[in-house]
Amino acid sequence: MERFAGQRVRMAEVIVEVRDRTPYAVVRLVYEMLGFDAEGRLDRDAFIRRNAALAELAIDPVVPRMVEAEKAVVDVGSRFVARGGFWHPSAALEREILRAALDETPCKRL
Repeated sequence: MERFAGQRVRMAEVIVEVRDRTPYAVVRLVYEMLGFDAEGRLDRDAFIRRNAALAELAIDPVVPRMVEAEKAVVDVGSRFVARGGFWHPSAALEREILRAALDETPCKRL
C-alpha cells in the first residue's frame, strides 16, 4: 500500500458477532501498530518479532523453570518488543471504532 510507505500506522482489529447478517456484538478488539517499508509493504520482520514476543509472554507462565538461578534475573526484552506494537485510543475514538464495527455509522474505506 504505497500510501503507507515508510510509516507506522495505527490499526484496530475488530471481530464482530453477526446474527441474521447483521452486526450484533464486538467479540474481540485489539489496537496495533503496523510498520511499512519505503515501498509500502508490511515490515514482516518487525511483525514476526512482535508476535514471537507475544507468544513468549503467553507461554512463559506455563513453562516450568529448571534452574533456580533463573528466578533471580528477569528478562523483560520480550515485554518491551510486544508492548511497542500497541496503542490505546481516546474514549471518543474507541466509541467511533465500535460504532463503525457495528455498522452504526459510516466507515471510511481504504
